[in-house]
Amino acid sequence: MLEGGTDHRVADGVNVPPSGETMPVAPADVARLGLHIRPRKADLLADDNDLGRTTTRTSPVCLSPGDHVLELRYPGYQTLRIRLDVKGAGVGSSLQAACRQQDG
Repeated sequence: MLEGGTDHRVADGVNVPPSGETMPVAPADVARLGLHIRPRKADLLADDNDLGRTTTRTSPVCLSPGDHVLELRYPGYQTLRIRLDVKGAGVGSSLQAACRQQDG
């Protein structure tokens, strides 16, 4: 789940449910990706589109087939960029990601 918003966020093939709602069944033209993110409340971006701040470790995102870049940001931690190649629509997967604390 992400903080804020009252309806689904959709941008360049990325769809995220608003806070407090469950993810509907993914449309046939996208793949569903369950994210397990640390630290909690990290800023989440997909293809430079701000998807909000995660509030739980699992934040489902729907991505269209093709290349995507997920980015996680959190103060005091290194920014994490993950390149994804979504092969097909209608597929469900999960990804675990953790940002590393900055040195010093």
